[in-house]
Amino acid sequence: MNILKIRGLMAEQMITQRAMAEMLGISLSSFHRKLKSGGNRFTLEELVKMKEALHLSDEEASEIFFD
Repeated sequence: MNILKIRGLMAEQMITQRAMAEMLGISLSSFHRKLKSGGNRFTLEELVKMKEALHLSDEEASEIFFD
């Protein structure tokens, strides 16, 4: 998972980590831990929600989440 790309997209769209965590239905600390793990701990449901929140196409999501 390309964590730097996710952070960049969040910054471009002015989505805070707290807001993203809320969109995913997880705590801010859980979101931080999942980012630190290189994204390996996000569930498929969370990835789908993140894709929607960041307005990614299927191709973009695949490149970012499964690089």
